Amino acid sequence: MLTLFKLYQTLKMLCLDAPKVQDIVELTRYAYSNEVTPDLENGIDGLRELVCHYIAANTRMISEYTTFTALIEDGGAFIRDLWKLVALFL
Repeated sequence: MLTLFKLYQTLKMLCLDAPKVQDIVELTRYAYSNEVTPDLENGIDGLRELVCHYIAANTRMISEYTTFTALIEDGGAFIRDLWKLVALFL
């Protein structure tokens, strides 16, 4: 919980630019690598949830970068979780 809180604090202060978007993409790939955080039968773990919330909150800025669109094209559990979150606000 402390690590997630510290990551949240860091993300909250982050000013996005191309190198930082690449860092967010790498963080997302890390969070969604099954060796690190496997899929849960019910719900989503804290790291994946934090990453999805951050990306959803910054979609306009992040979506301008090809590194992020490449991540979207990969599909997988990240897209599932992100879409579930975004769908709540539609």
